[in-house]
Amino acid sequence: MKLRGYFDDYLNVKGLNIDTNVATLTVDNAKTNDVVARKLMKNLNLQNKLVGGGKLFHVRCCAHILNFLVHNGLREIEDIIHNVRESVKHVNASPGRLHIFSELAKQLSMAKKHLILDLPTRWNVSYAMVSIALDFKEMIVNYVDRESTYTTLSSEED
Repeated sequence: MKLRGYFDDYLNVKGLNIDTNVATLTVDNAKTNDVVARKLMKNLNLQNKLVGGGKLFHVRCCAHILNFLVHNGLREIEDIIHNVRESVKHVNASPGRLHIFSELAKQLSMAKKHLILDLPTRWNVSYAMVSIALDFKEMIVNYVDRESTYTTLSSEED
């Protein structure tokens, strides 16, 4: 079988005998990884190399699962995150707006802090963006009074 020959060559890379040293395979949750894991496990199982008959072979990546969970949770506040993101973009869009924001930060003794823009695919950066924006909450209300083009202010409840 051609596939079996491929796996045999792949598993014995540079004499490391990977096929005799593998206990588990941890990958993200992509469907293609499921197929590869099944085929790899089947090949190793045929050779009676897996502990417990391979029941613990394919392990889902906990960090990837946690990432999915957090992203699903953030959908509950996606409007708020969108408003904060647009606010950061608005301030950073021109030197004049950035200057107004910096002056307000100095007045409120927050000159050492800066707004950050998130990466929508990285929940930890979105968290940091919202967290920092909360520190600027009072200042953003003052910014609205000085910058007439700013329209994405979140409500007090948000």
